[in-house]
Amino acid sequence: MGTQANILTPQQMRCIYALARGGGISNDDLHAVVFTTTGKDSIKLLTSADAKQVIDRLKRLTGQETTAPHNRPTKEQVAKIYALAAKLGWADDPKRLRAFLEKRFGASHPTFLDDKHARNCIEAMKAMLAGGRGERKGGHDGEVDGPADH
Repeated sequence: MGTQANILTPQQMRCIYALARGGGISNDDLHAVVFTTTGKDSIKLLTSADAKQVIDRLKRLTGQETTAPHNRPTKEQVAKIYALAAKLGWADDPKRLRAFLEKRFGASHPTFLDDKHARNCIEAMKAMLAGGRGERKGGHDGEVDGPADH
C-alpha cells in the first residue's frame, strides 16, 4: 500500500485546470468546487481519488459528461439568473451575486445550484426587482401583493 498511488498526477492537475478554463470557471470558483467536493483548500493537496471526484464534478458542471447531469439548472435558467443580476445592478460586482447565492442557497455559482434552487433563485430575484423586499412589507405601491384594481 504505497503512497505513490494516492498522489495527484500531473495529468489530473492539467485536466482540472483545463476543464475549469474550458468551462469558464474562475480560479476562485474552481477552488470552491475543490473545497465543496473534497474539503481541501488546495488543489496540490488532492489525492488521486480526490482529483477524480473533482474532475467528475467539473465535467458535470461544464456539461462535458456523457449523460446529461440530473438535477442541474438549464443553460436558460443560468442565463436568466445572470440577466436578473444585471437588472439588479450586480453586473459590475460579481461578488454580489455570489454572496446572494451562498447566503440563500449554499452555492457559489449559478451552475452549482440544483434545479429547484435555480427556480427559487429566479423567483426571489424577480421579487427583489418587483419591489425590493416589498413582498414582505405589503408591496411597492400595492404591485407585489396585487394592484388594487384587480
